[in-house]
Amino acid sequence: PSSDTQVYNTDEYQQIIEDLWKSYNKKHEARFLSIVCNFLVGLRAGELCALRWRDLDMKKWEISIVQEMVHMDATELSNPYYDVYKASGQIVILPGQKGRKGVYVLLDHTKTHTERVIPVVHKAQEIFKLLRANAPDAKPDDFIFGYGSKYLNLRSINSMLEYACKHISTDVKRSHKLRKTYASRLNAAGLPLDQIRACLGHSNTTTTLGYIYTPLTPEESLSIMEKAFAN
Repeated sequence: PSSDTQVYNTDEYQQIIEDLWKSYNKKHEARFLSIVCNFLVGLRAGELCALRWRDLDMKKWEISIVQEMVHMDATELSNPYYDVYKASGQIVILPGQKGRKGVYVLLDHTKTHTERVIPVVHKAQEIFKLLRANAPDAKPDDFIFGYGSKYLNLRSINSMLEYACKHISTDVKRSHKLRKTYASRLNAAGLPLDQIRACLGHSNTTTTLGYIYTPLTPEESLSIMEKAFAN
């Protein structure tokens, strides 16, 4: 697939961030900054939704990724097979979803069943500081991008992304493209591939290579090409 369909280029990236900040400044809801933040940390959508204050070390500025939110069929979860997982806390059905065919479930592990630690860059640090200052009574188990004990769900992420893309008149690329944009921008900036792999939580660099596209505008690419042949 072409880069145009897989990642947000520099202009789109900047315009989406500006639009989401406007929405946040107007409504003061943390969910708008979840997408801004994910451009900077590259989490899976379910990991972003499951992120709690206890997962963020604001002294070392690291995020521990230990859980993931998924959408599951309610009738499937009613199977006695899952009772042992519910009893042990490995699967937690999130509240407020009675009678729905699909429910959001919090797993006690990530997609790959491995934990990882991600460095928090300065721009993301500023976002977390702001959200923390606006939620002084937040508890360690509260979701960072939710409303206290309430949660941001997977559908909300895509809805907000669609909302922002409509404002700036660009094609919508779903939430997983934020992760690819993160990886591609790190690659374009020169971060070694194996470090990008570790940040994404991949077990091998072959998978990571599938996330690498060109996040540059045509003008930025041409500028680099001109420099390559400047002598």
